[in-house]
Amino acid sequence: MADLTDYTGLVTSEHSQRPKFMSVVAALAQPMVDLMNLLGGMPDKFDLDQAVGAQLDDVGRWVGISRRVSTPLTGVYFSFDTPGVGFDQGSWKGPFDPDTGLTLLDDDTYRLVLRAKIGANHWDGTLESTAAILNSIFSPGDGPVTVHANAEPFGTGDGAASQYQLLYQGRPVYQVDSATLYRNDWQGNQQLYPTARTNIATYSEQLDLSAWGKAAITVTPNATTAPNGTTTMDKLVETATTGTHALTRNIFSTLGNTPYTVSAFVKAGERRYGRIRLGTNIGFVADAKFDLVTGKYTNSAGSPTGDIIHLGGGIYRVTVSGVTQEGATNLSGTGLYLHDLVTGGSAGGDAYAGDGTSGYYAWGLDVKEGPDLTSYISATNAPATITDYTLGPSGIAQLAVPPAAGASLSWTGDGDIYPSGTYVFIQDNQDMSMTIGVAGKVPSAVFLALLEGGYIPLKPEGVRVNFVIVTSVDGVPMFGFDVANQYVMGLDAGAWGTPL
Repeated sequence: MADLTDYTGLVTSEHSQRPKFMSVVAALAQPMVDLMNLLGGMPDKFDLDQAVGAQLDDVGRWVGISRRVSTPLTGVYFSFDTPGVGFDQGSWKGPFDPDTGLTLLDDDTYRLVLRAKIGANHWDGTLESTAAILNSIFSPGDGPVTVHANAEPFGTGDGAASQYQLLYQGRPVYQVDSATLYRNDWQGNQQLYPTARTNIATYSEQLDLSAWGKAAITVTPNATTAPNGTTTMDKLVETATTGTHALTRNIFSTLGNTPYTVSAFVKAGERRYGRIRLGTNIGFVADAKFDLVTGKYTNSAGSPTGDIIHLGGGIYRVTVSGVTQEGATNLSGTGLYLHDLVTGGSAGGDAYAGDGTSGYYAWGLDVKEGPDLTSYISATNAPATITDYTLGPSGIAQLAVPPAAGASLSWTGDGDIYPSGTYVFIQDNQDMSMTIGVAGKVPSAVFLALLEGGYIPLKPEGVRVNFVIVTSVDGVPMFGFDVANQYVMGLDAGAWGTPL
């Protein structure tokens, strides 16, 4: 930008000290400076990105489209079954009343229309360049963006759906590089596994059956509410004898020198103390004591790892892990024990004098090969195996079991998403017609009306536009089978298209 001092500064010192002379120079030069600044600012005033109001109207005259456009009149004339224009609301349409009215576009919408018109002025007549021009108007981005998800939510269970699309900040992940999935439900937040896991303890919720060994106890079935909300939690009741009071299991065809993990859901009754134990035909491997009132957990034998997890409502999940002895062929003495004291039985071990009425509640015994506690698997008359999910490269997770209503799903890992924006695609119907699809961020209603009304003339001569279909959910691709990109996504990621 020119400044008066750029010129008055050129006056030599012989004359620059004379005020009247300098005033004359300034008076003569200032109009020229102002004119130079005016002319220098003209390009910005009429730049498409900066022009407003009358200047933008002038750009429209050069490009060849006005901001005053004819659009269909809606919500004016009487119509049945249309809210707002029924009896005593809508106006009767006479034979000479117009079907359209003039709409004055605001600057932002008009700027989009001008961009489309500029593209049309340079259009080569192909469908491919039509979509490219429309996408350049909305500038959705040049390509995919790599993201790192950390406990990123991607769905909520309804008890029926089992297929979900991975999301990052609500946008579909179309390419997955690595992912670990989690489910948060009545078991707490658990990692899900794409490999098979097996609960080898059959009848895991039917502890009263003869498959379970009962030492100086009886089992009252379905005595209270289980963690999953069903009335299937049994009660282990000590008999009025002196000895070890336990619910145990022998499981054959197990392996020696192999890690196993035992877990159960328990709740205090008259008894609050107990022990969970892992043993084999050779001897005990590991066990730990627990207190179902304070939530205290103490490793007491072997070199176990384990935990006690409070799930609410007084229910805990207790677990212990250990490595079986070399040569072991079956699990033995594995299960739950009752204690009358925090230190163990009255004699410091498992044995004590029962009273015939006291006990605690138990449900869902789970025995798996491996050193880590994983989510519970219900087993009936045979070992139960589950592969929690399969995950396709386009981010679609197929879960083996539909998550319970209200269960939240999340994931951690890396993948690619498309930038947020509006994506336009065109389908050639091969019959001199085409369909225009608008996915992602939904443009303004005025712009869509202009697109539908043909004010953005981007189609070959003689080709008709059958439909303009817009995503029904703002920011989301449209639904389609076997496709995963910024335009179309599958179940739980794409939205239904709505014809204009």
